[in-house]
Amino acid sequence: GKGAGALDDMMEGDIAEGLHKGGGSEPTKEKLCGARSARRTRGGGMVLTSTTLEAMRELISEFFARVPATKCQNCGAQSYKVKKQGHSKLFKVSPGVKAMVANRMR
Repeated sequence: GKGAGALDDMMEGDIAEGLHKGGGSEPTKEKLCGARSARRTRGGGMVLTSTTLEAMRELISEFFARVPATKCQNCGAQSYKVKKQGHSKLFKVSPGVKAMVANRMR
């Protein structure tokens, strides 16, 4: 909400001030963008460049192509579904109560 925007403005001010102290004249847009991305990855996240994002999309597409359909070809048991949320999150979704009961009977 309101607090997050104020915090971002404050952090950007701190970043710009830190760049000024480091020497040089006015901080450039590239320096500010680099500092912002460094701030976002401070918690252990990764920077998504266009190359890594493209590789991730290809990997997820390949994964979905290899995931078996709804049933196991060997035993006929109902498999879990994999749901994609956003561009990088995958979730396992249970097949439902009837399918779970049928799987236990096998």
